[in-house]
Amino acid sequence: MNGERFRRSPACSPSVKAPPADGPKTLGNHLPSRSGSSHRRFSPAAMDVLRRIKTLYEAGLSTEEVRERLKADFPSVIEVEAVPAGGVPPKSTAEPVRALLVELGQIRLEVQAASKAAEKVQQEVTTIRERFNRHEEREIERARKLDELIAELREQRRRPWWAKIFRRSTRKDLGILWCNFSNL
Repeated sequence: MNGERFRRSPACSPSVKAPPADGPKTLGNHLPSRSGSSHRRFSPAAMDVLRRIKTLYEAGLSTEEVRERLKADFPSVIEVEAVPAGGVPPKSTAEPVRALLVELGQIRLEVQAASKAAEKVQQEVTTIRERFNRHEEREIERARKLDELIAELREQRRRPWWAKIFRRSTRKDLGILWCNFSNL
C-alpha cells in the first residue's frame, strides 16, 4: 500500500454516489485511506470495497446491514501509528540522568565558591582603592607644601641682603638688638 497512489473518492468511480453522512465514519475501517485537506484519498485496493458499498446501498440496505456484510466479505484495515514511548524512562537512561544531576550539584558548589572568591577579591580591590586615594591625597598635600617652600626660597633669594638678615631674626631679637645700640 506504500507504493500505491491514492485517489479521491469521486475519482474512484464517476457513477458511485456518496454513502450517507455517517457512512465514512462507520465503514471507514474497511477502506484504506488518507485524510487530505477537505477530501479523503482512497487507495486503488479500496475500489472493490467502494463498488460493493455502492451495490449494497442501491439494493436498499441500511448502513448497519452494509457494515455487517462488509465485515463478512472484506478484512478490516487498521492503521497503526507509532506512538512515542512515554512514562518512566528505562534504567539505562535514568543512570546517566543521575550522573548529570551529581555533576550539576558539583558545578553549583564550584560556582558558589567562585562567587565567594570574587566577593573577597572585590573587597580587596575596594580596600586597595581606598589606600591609593589616601596616598594620593597625601602626595598632593606634600607637593603643595613643597611648592610653597620653593616659592618662599625664591622670594628670599630675590630680597636684598639686609632683608634676609631681618627676615631671619624675630622681633624679640630685633628689640634686644635695638636696646643694645641705644645704650651705647
